Amino acid sequence: MKYLPIAVVVAGVAAGVWWATQDRGAPRPAAPGPTVTSVAPATPTPATPGPAARPGAPRPIAVRPPPSAALPEAAPPAPGPGATAPGFESESRDPAWAVDQERELAARLAAVEELATARGAEVEVTAVECRTSQCRFTAEAPTLAGLSALYGAIETPEGLYGWADLVVLGGVEVDPTTGGATTAVTVVFER
Repeated sequence: MKYLPIAVVVAGVAAGVWWATQDRGAPRPAAPGPTVTSVAPATPTPATPGPAARPGAPRPIAVRPPPSAALPEAAPPAPGPGATAPGFESESRDPAWAVDQERELAARLAAVEELATARGAEVEVTAVECRTSQCRFTAEAPTLAGLSALYGAIETPEGLYGWADLVVLGGVEVDPTTGGATTAVTVVFER
């Protein structure tokens, strides 16, 4: 149970990197098919000896519709940086608990930012919000490596290790023009 948060972070990082490297806007490559050497006539013709009947001559192949017409509709994209653990959005705010947690989480995340910077990565926590038993923060980095350093720093005693009961990594959104990455992380506490 002590290594569960580490496993969650590792799995989240792997999923985030996989998700960020997928090119969801590009068309899928067509499935390999036969090469069209000639087109079959639209109306059947009687079988007469001719060039197509000779051995080694190309035989007519019917033209199929483009492969894109036969592909099933694409699945919806993976959750982006707003995606969090189930229940965060519907959870009410307990001000007495949330204010103290936000203060402590902000201090820990400042240490996480410093640790990531010391590792050569640039990352910035842009928002922190707590409710009744969960907190969420949003982080931005100019590269995916910055988010990776953030994830590693979260799993230190200066970060969230030993303080939070569960860390749930949200999806990673990458800006296609700048390469900047944004993510949301939900921190769950058993109360």
